[in-house]
This record gives sequence, structure tokens and C-alpha cells, in this order.
Amino acid sequence: MSKADIQYMPLTTDPARYNHDLTTELTQANIWLAGGLDEERRRQRESEHWMMALAVMLAVTVTLLVLTWAGYITI
Repeated sequence: MSKADIQYMPLTTDPARYNHDLTTELTQANIWLAGGLDEERRRQRESEHWMMALAVMLAVTVTLLVLTWAGYITI
């Protein structure tokens, strides 16, 4: 992930920000953060699936290579 891919929570630049209820702003920030967390969890699951698939493929490849070198499988 490059720095260009990082998204920042937009900040309120309203000077009267401290004079009003922050509930709306905090709710929006909570929704934004929850969406980012869900996206990262989905990416984590996807990467774990890819790691498992590559581990299985590596195990099969190594097994076939060893059997070929040992002479049990002829080319």
C-alpha cells in the first residue's frame, strides 16, 4: 500500500465547531471508521485464503519433485 492509497478522515474546518453538538460529526466519523475496518477485515480474509492456496500448491509441487528425483515417477 502506497501513501497515495491512504485515505484520511475529512476534518471539519468550521470555526463554530466547538459551539455545537458534535454528535453528527462523531457519528459520521464512526461510520467512516467502521467501513474502513470492514474493508481491512475483508482484505485480511482474502489474503489468508491466497496464502493457504499457495501453501497447498507448494506442498503438491515439492511432493511431486521429490518423487521424481527419487525415481518413483518417471518422466
